Amino acid sequence: TSVGTWATSLTIIYETDPAAIAAVLPPPLVPTSDPVVRLTIATVDIGRGLPPFGAGSFGVQAEHEGTIGDYALVMPMTTEQAVIGGRETFGEPKKLAEVTLTREGNTVRAAFTRMGVTFVEVNGTITGDLPLTPEQTRTSFYLKFLPAVNGKGFDGQPELVYCRRVEGTRKLEAVDGEVILRDSRFDPV
Repeated sequence: TSVGTWATSLTIIYETDPAAIAAVLPPPLVPTSDPVVRLTIATVDIGRGLPPFGAGSFGVQAEHEGTIGDYALVMPMTTEQAVIGGRETFGEPKKLAEVTLTREGNTVRAAFTRMGVTFVEVNGTITGDLPLTPEQTRTSFYLKFLPAVNGKGFDGQPELVYCRRVEGTRKLEAVDGEVILRDSRFDPV
């Protein structure tokens, strides 16, 4: 029997300027023909008697040798435990931040705030149920590296990591809303 992690998530997928995506992708990743951003803001329940935590991801669609996935620019997390495992093991760009996702009736609000800057904010209204999506496997790309002690280059070759997640959906609702992105010198969105 496998143990799953469940999350209440607000996921926004939208098209952006292809040049903006090309500018943020490190080699060997390349842009796809669809200049897509995937923004996820969630409350995650891993069970085992632990309290839920806030988690997020702001990524762009990319391709590597025929595999399409997303490349996260930033992954805010509300707990140190959520940051360390993924960052140290897989190279996920996780950082401690305030991640909020609230629902009051049909009103949804979500945000990422770090170092005093709310750099992602979402406000919306739930407009109705959608059909459930079938279980799917989603690929994310990460670059795992250690900066050199002298501040020039890396301690070893950066490694491209493929992370494949099997995702299932228990409930799916449409949201009509807006995404507000703000400048943050530490979080490139």
